[in-house]
Amino acid sequence: AELPKPAGFSHGSGGSGGVVNCSTKFSGATGVNNVCSSSVTNECKLGFSPQTASCQQICQSAGGTCKSVHDNTGTCGTQTSTTSCTNTSWNSAICFCTM
Repeated sequence: AELPKPAGFSHGSGGSGGVVNCSTKFSGATGVNNVCSSSVTNECKLGFSPQTASCQQICQSAGGTCKSVHDNTGTCGTQTSTTSCTNTSWNSAICFCTM
């Protein structure tokens, strides 16, 4: 008998072009405050606390790569100012992970 698949699991083509369930991958992850995008193609937008974990650490924990980090406005809004994927000095920010 085959074991049940975790929530959000789907058979696919290895991740390229597929829809990512960001909530399944990142809800409860260390440093993540809000999952701002639920199901999108190859990218997750996350509100996070850089002093707890860097965007790079968060993305890598789910098998992704940090694309960019933006200063946040409110829970999930972004500003034009950006920082590195390894920055841990900001209080809060928006992390974009490519999956």
